[in-house]
Amino acid sequence: MLLNYTKIALRNLWKHKTFALVNVIGMSVAFASCLLLFLAAWSHLTFDNFHTNGKQLFMVYEQSGPTSKSATMPAPLAPSLRKELLP
Repeated sequence: MLLNYTKIALRNLWKHKTFALVNVIGMSVAFASCLLLFLAAWSHLTFDNFHTNGKQLFMVYEQSGPTSKSATMPAPLAPSLRKELLP
């Protein structure tokens, strides 16, 4: 019975190629967008979970222009941030 349904489905897809192409493209786009959303959510939710004090971790950015942003800082910045931010 399942083999018969498979044959009929393949025959209909072969007969209506445009419809089949639209379905395949739609499913591909839907699958890719769901995968990207899942990966973005997973990355956001598991960021900084490796550290026991993950809630107290911060990232410092340096903006040197309207479009340029960098996360690399000079070495003397760490002790001065420790003095200013930690009690």
